[in-house]
Order: sequence, then structure tokens, then C-alpha cells
Amino acid sequence: MGYESNIAPYVGLGFGNPVQGSRALGLFVRLGVMYTDAPRFDMQGEGLIAPTANQDEDIEEGLQDFKWYPVLNLGFSVKIR
Repeated sequence: MGYESNIAPYVGLGFGNPVQGSRALGLFVRLGVMYTDAPRFDMQGEGLIAPTANQDEDIEEGLQDFKWYPVLNLGFSVKIR
């Protein structure tokens, strides 16, 4: 499995700043979406699974609509004094 492009743009919002303030512990949250091309598959098989190895085109066709992926990033920081 792979993607044609190595670039995946991301747009999101974040709350919290792990390096600001005087508190020793911090928490931050980021929520957004990432855009990418539909994945490409190359399936190969031998023996009993050889008849199903040609289904890579069907899988690619089924994933054409999935180009936007949700992203949730939770972070925890500790300030070392």
C-alpha cells in the first residue's frame, strides 16, 4: 500500500500551550483534518490465496472517496525545573 504524493496537508485548531506559563504540568489538544490521495495497492499471492490477489483494483476503487482523515492529537507536558 502506498500513496502517490508524499505531501499530506493538515488544517486544525489547537488548545493549550505546553511551553507557556508557570505550571509544572500542561495539557494540549489539537483537532483537524488531513487530506491525501487515495491509497494504491499491489497485492500478490501464491497457493490458496492466489485467486484473490487480483482484488487490488476493487480495493482501490472502494477507497477513492476516502481522502479526508480526521486527526486528534492529545499531548501532555512536564516542565523540568
